[in-house]
Amino acid sequence: SEVSAGLEHRLLSNAEILHGVAGLFTSSVYVTRDEFQRYIKQLDLHSYNPGIQGVGYIQIIPATQKEQHVATVRAEGFPDYTIRPPGKRDIYSSIIFIEPLNWRNKRALGYDVQTDPVRMQAASRARDEGEAAMTGKIILQQETDKDVQAGVIIFSPIYQIGMATSTVEQRKKALRGWAYAPIRIKDMLENYLQLEYKDFSQKIAIRLYSGDTANGSDLIYDSYPTTPTNAFDNNDETIISFRLL
Repeated sequence: SEVSAGLEHRLLSNAEILHGVAGLFTSSVYVTRDEFQRYIKQLDLHSYNPGIQGVGYIQIIPATQKEQHVATVRAEGFPDYTIRPPGKRDIYSSIIFIEPLNWRNKRALGYDVQTDPVRMQAASRARDEGEAAMTGKIILQQETDKDVQAGVIIFSPIYQIGMATSTVEQRKKALRGWAYAPIRIKDMLENYLQLEYKDFSQKIAIRLYSGDTANGSDLIYDSYPTTPTNAFDNNDETIISFRLL
């Protein structure tokens, strides 16, 4: 129960980071890439939120502004930037900022989260409720064909300055984009266990599911041995579930 509660706290702390990022955008009509980079750098994610893959910004882009938007981002030093997957849509959304801007996170730039139902379900819930929301099990854009991990994304809505946000309809009209945090589950969980339960983590096996039940398709982390042992008997298993965001 303590391990479970600590994991919940770790995920909630990531949501709190996104509330701060939303505040950055609420305080400015236009946040530059350099301002965003400096803000995230000050958070020192590696020290205070180890395991989080990064923090980014997803911008809503009307179709009429798409060409100008792409040209602007390319002029900022990303000549290959484009919104993907391709296709004509009335509204686009694109990951335009993400820090730290390492090789893995660069893979996410330009991805339109609205094209994936799982991502959009959580993003829409965040938009409508005005609170952070988390996806179920997904594969992040940051993944390659090596060491593929299950992941989740936390979204926090960002609204246009000066627009009303009291009702769901008002929040839909006012949406400017989302602050978001992609999380590679294996990285986050093993980092958390190593830091908080260094000795104990070697004596337990954990299965983590993205749903409320132990459904095999929702399994996102499994540290049970391939061959059961007396120490990790599959018939002696405690399932603790809690709703996260």
